[in-house]
Amino acid sequence: MILAGGSGSTGSSLLQAILNRHPSVLAGQETCLFIYPHLFYKWNRYKNYLLSRGILGVKSTGWSLRNGADLLHPDYGWERAELESVIRQSTDFKSFVGQFFKKTMQRTGAVLWVEKTPQNAVSFQVFLREFPQGRVVQMTRNPLDTMASLLARGFHPYEAAGYYIYHTAAAASVMGHERYYLVAYEDLVQRPHLVTRPLLSFMGVPADDHILQPTEEELANPVKIDSWNHSERGTIASTSVGRFQSLPETEQRLIIAALNVFRISPLHQQQHGIKIAGYQALCQEFGYEYQETDPRPFLADFERFRRRDMWRRTLRLHPGNILAYPGIIDENRKG
Repeated sequence: MILAGGSGSTGSSLLQAILNRHPSVLAGQETCLFIYPHLFYKWNRYKNYLLSRGILGVKSTGWSLRNGADLLHPDYGWERAELESVIRQSTDFKSFVGQFFKKTMQRTGAVLWVEKTPQNAVSFQVFLREFPQGRVVQMTRNPLDTMASLLARGFHPYEAAGYYIYHTAAAASVMGHERYYLVAYEDLVQRPHLVTRPLLSFMGVPADDHILQPTEEELANPVKIDSWNHSERGTIASTSVGRFQSLPETEQRLIIAALNVFRISPLHQQQHGIKIAGYQALCQEFGYEYQETDPRPFLADFERFRRRDMWRRTLRLHPGNILAYPGIIDENRKG
């Protein structure tokens, strides 16, 4: 069992498509099943809210604002009534996870499942503790290119900085663990053979270079959203490497400013065991070039978004509400 995660827009969809071609691997669409670390400890309290996507649905605890899980995707073959019965009968989270993936693995002949929701990063620590055979894979990408992609998806700059920093740092909190593996997006698209072979070895399945070639069905049915430069189910391409450099200078400065002023709140660091709080430390950890700019022209907008987001989370009864908001604006970076 493999849990993959990190920030969104770091190539997790490409990784999922590649791994799902392996005959021994089930790597279906995102389920959001593992983005709720409290399910590991309080399953009976929250399990009846797992399939609800409304305000009553089980709520995420970190940066992302999510309710409920997406467990009825055709990739997994469950009908709602059948799945609700399994949820009711499962006495703990681990037993439910086993039941959920077992059905599809028996149908496909897979021996290993991979779940790649990016926000899984917040559960890496508890997953490694609770699943002794489980492994985690972190996807990383240059923060500037990641931010460029997130802004193209409609994220506010402060929101995007929080999304990138929080989930990258949460996943990196288990770096060095023997069951942790790091995949850099740039390496995956530029040197795929050199990445996938050791990754498959880490996963415990045979090498298979055929997974780097899209199937005829994938080529006929590309998956592409507006912020992507190519289909993640198509031929591997490196067109998104260096995306930040193609942006206007003002947008580049906006991105750099947002990354520099966002920090994970000390409360969230302490509660969730997150060791890294900001952009500069992440650059040092992963070897990315660190950049600075004068953030003052953008601070008022960042502050406005932060206040609105606090109230939005509070009104939606989100744990990261006004009293426990996950992000702060670093006073030392205000210029």
